[in-house]
Amino acid sequence: MTSLAGRYELLEQVGEGGMSIVWRARDQKLERDVAIKLLRSFVATDGEHTRRFQREARTLARLAHEHIVRVYDFATDDDQSFLVMEYVAGANLARTTRARLPLSPAEAAAYAQPVAQALAYAHAQGVVHRDLTPSNILVELTSGRVVTTDFGLARAARATGSLTATGVLLGTPEFWSPEQALGRDSGPAADMYALGCILYLLLSGELPFEGDDRLAVGLRRAHEDAPSLLTRLPDCPESLVGLVDSLLERDPERRPDASGAATALAQPQPARRVAERPTLALPSEKPTTFLPAPPKSRRRLLVALLAATAVVVAALVFAGALREPLASVPNVVTLREDAARAQILHSLPTATVSVQRVYSSRVAAGRVIRQQPLPRTRLGGLSQVRLVVSRGTPYAYVPGLAGTGAAPARRVLARQGFRSRYATTPSWTVRKGAVVGLRPKTGTYVRRPATVTIVVASGYPRSVVPDVRNEDIASAESRLEGTGLRYRLVYRLTDEAPAGRVIGQIPAAGVSVYQRAQIRLTVARTLRWTRLFAASGTDAFESDTFTVPDRWRIRYRLVANEFGLALARLSWTRDGDWLGTGSFVANVADALRTYGVGDGAGSYRIAVNPYAGTRWYVEVDALR
Repeated sequence: MTSLAGRYELLEQVGEGGMSIVWRARDQKLERDVAIKLLRSFVATDGEHTRRFQREARTLARLAHEHIVRVYDFATDDDQSFLVMEYVAGANLARTTRARLPLSPAEAAAYAQPVAQALAYAHAQGVVHRDLTPSNILVELTSGRVVTTDFGLARAARATGSLTATGVLLGTPEFWSPEQALGRDSGPAADMYALGCILYLLLSGELPFEGDDRLAVGLRRAHEDAPSLLTRLPDCPESLVGLVDSLLERDPERRPDASGAATALAQPQPARRVAERPTLALPSEKPTTFLPAPPKSRRRLLVALLAATAVVVAALVFAGALREPLASVPNVVTLREDAARAQILHSLPTATVSVQRVYSSRVAAGRVIRQQPLPRTRLGGLSQVRLVVSRGTPYAYVPGLAGTGAAPARRVLARQGFRSRYATTPSWTVRKGAVVGLRPKTGTYVRRPATVTIVVASGYPRSVVPDVRNEDIASAESRLEGTGLRYRLVYRLTDEAPAGRVIGQIPAAGVSVYQRAQIRLTVARTLRWTRLFAASGTDAFESDTFTVPDRWRIRYRLVANEFGLALARLSWTRDGDWLGTGSFVANVADALRTYGVGDGAGSYRIAVNPYAGTRWYVEVDALR
């Protein structure tokens, strides 16, 4: 068994969320079961995150209410941080009621009333939950006690800034208040909106807003009023309808506070309303009273008998007509499509029901907006009834489909009521054939059926290599960067082009290559000689050793003696060559001449041997 802080023995994992993992543990010091909320590593290892949770835990530890889970401690063990809380042996409200929805008004109120009491107490202490969902409401198995957990932790999680750092969706979009959907600061009224969503779910089996895209569902409430509970549950008691509708007001100021909601939920809840069926009093069912007839003539008696017979026959015909099934269209407006169809076929077994689906900003998805023929119209034979059913609000958020395949993205858009078309773009980060993005972009609120352009990756970006020969380096660099290409410079010594001019490129101009590919540019570099040393005199001379990296030359000048004679031998020796490497005889006076040495790079010594007092000047230059 794993033990934390040398005290808490972890027994079994009982829950998991985006910010933490919940364990049932044994407090070995106090010998009781506790719940350990073990914070995930991205929260626990950040010092600022941990300090925020510590401050929040101190606030929550002060909450002492029978319907709020107690926080006992906040501790760390090496790199692990965790909350120690009261252990409630049971299941959350979502799991407890999932298979039994919708609940009766009395049972729904019995679950919601303790939650409202807990909210009233916490709000009075300045603590707001901000993430109230059925999963955060626990029902104790043995006693049925309802307790609320995770008070205030959503605020601490948001304050850490971990939303983008980890990709965890903080809060639950299905229970967001409009102010949360708009990203505004939320207070106690946000908890009341979430309580309204929970009551709506318990009573009708559905949430006020539903859809495939959870984020889009959460954001809808920022711009749309929640449908009245009466549209989903026509027979719900008026007191509960009024309470739920007021909790789901978009304006936070118009929602009741937790104390008022708790008081309303504590009142006895009547059963669902049942429509009363009219009772018809048939003439034939009335008691018949026989009165003694006064003396009359036979003619008057015959007329009276005929009249009584006519009345009886008419009554019998009328009674028989009333007892036959009424062939009239029932009123199915606001009902769900399946319920509306069932009612019509019950009243008109031979009728054909057709459905037209349209968008509506007033009627919830799946509900009947209008019908044709109108209610109470009498029909006979093989009749037809047409229903106009809501597809939900005409406005929707463009979903996020980046990275998915193009064909699945198109199907998702079609299911959500959008038309679509394709466009392609190169991409380094998205695989070929996958979605790069949408136009309008994800999260845009548009009216359906809008056309959404699916931008699909066509592969890595490519560019055509431009011709930059005979351009200077700056111009070539600008043109290559403009096409997304890089370059590498290679210099060549030449006298055929000005220095810094591009004289060659690989790949050649016009070739298609991937962007960011490297183009090799050959750039002209002129010959530049650097003097290594110079010497002059009339006596024999031998230099120190000098080193040349490549080509080198000897430049010399002779001055004739008094007899007009100018003669000298110049020789050089490479290191290690004892017999000498090369030499020549200079015999021209006055002019500065150049002798190119072809022996290449190495270390050399040069010697000058003048004749008959010839004066000389010698310098050695290396090519750089």
